[in-house]
Amino acid sequence: MTQRLDDHRPVNGRSRAAGSALAANPTDSITRLAQRYTFRRPDEVAAFLHEHPRLSAVLLEASDVIPDYFGHDAPLFLEVFTDPETEPDARELFAIVRTSMEPDEAVARLDRLDEEWWLDASSDESGVLVVSIEFG
Repeated sequence: MTQRLDDHRPVNGRSRAAGSALAANPTDSITRLAQRYTFRRPDEVAAFLHEHPRLSAVLLEASDVIPDYFGHDAPLFLEVFTDPETEPDARELFAIVRTSMEPDEAVARLDRLDEEWWLDASSDESGVLVVSIEFG
């Protein structure tokens, strides 16, 4: 099960130019993402990415950056979550890093990722993407 950390940052695309280029062909960008992430409930993830095509650019960049913090053997997943305590249509896409690190170490690395990359890559336009970790 995914552990959702309270310290997550929303994002809706890092580079408008890169996001626009990927948005021009969402099927191609989804194919590229599927080579880097395992989609949990693939149809739901693909539909979400079609609804938010500008996320592809930051997700592709994240798949290059995250291994620097969690190792190149850490699996990456994409999963759509709906919080039952919010509006029924309020969904978020989680980019999940599975790690076998001790929880304190994993949280410290997630904090470093936030400080050194994620805060610059994120935008406050919309809270639709969350980077999180799960233990396994």
